[in-house]
Amino acid sequence: MAQDGELGFYQCDPRSIYFFDQFHRPKRLKRTMRQGQFQFSVDQCFEEVIQGCRRDRPEWISDELVQIYLSLHELGIAHSFEAWQGDELAGGVYGMAFGAAFMAESMFHNITHGSNLALMYGIDCLESSGFHFCDIQYSNEHTERFKPVQVPKANFRKMLDEAMKIKVMLKAL
Repeated sequence: MAQDGELGFYQCDPRSIYFFDQFHRPKRLKRTMRQGQFQFSVDQCFEEVIQGCRRDRPEWISDELVQIYLSLHELGIAHSFEAWQGDELAGGVYGMAFGAAFMAESMFHNITHGSNLALMYGIDCLESSGFHFCDIQYSNEHTERFKPVQVPKANFRKMLDEAMKIKVMLKAL
């Protein structure tokens, strides 16, 4: 995260985690996903996703941080999940994979529900690829609807250490 022009590593206690077996999918969003109005992809437009997230949070996502994430994406560490409506990018989520742990960083939308649907698709991809959890650092009013679990930092560190021992490959559905 960038703050006041300085890059830093944000550590919160507790951590907010999406465990796949406890991830809540709101009925309206499940219905919207089933209707087929949206299409989904993985890593098809990583830079557009990070720039979309930056649009609303320029104080958090600096030019330098964008370049770092683009390099991490080229190395296969940073990934994005995208929701599309026709040819238009409806929304997206990006983050980093460390072993079987995915650290979601930010999300955005251009079309109503775009970010939420991209997140739901991403959770499905992560689960089917063998990831153990999706970390979202801290919960807020928006992310609470998916029911993240609060994990004390010490427990999170143990979970992360275990997940990092496992090699998984992210794949699209």
